[in-house]
Amino acid sequence: RGVVSTGSKTTRAAPLASYAEAGNVIISRGKWLTEFLDEFEGFPYTSHDDQVDAVSMAFGYLAKKRNRRIAAPVSVVSGGWVA
Repeated sequence: RGVVSTGSKTTRAAPLASYAEAGNVIISRGKWLTEFLDEFEGFPYTSHDDQVDAVSMAFGYLAKKRNRRIAAPVSVVSGGWVA
């Protein structure tokens, strides 16, 4: 189902960015990873930001659905983004 977005993409990405900066995000390796991380590293100054927005909205949805803060994973990634 579709979800109507509100606010700017930068505002929507802030909670995920904070969570990642704390070392609480683990990303699986794959052929897509370089392009994915390049988009995140260039955000908000890159021309492509759809993956950032989609992941940010999914993070927000899951956090809200759980009606609490998302718990840190057991395995914390150094640097936040990549295992």
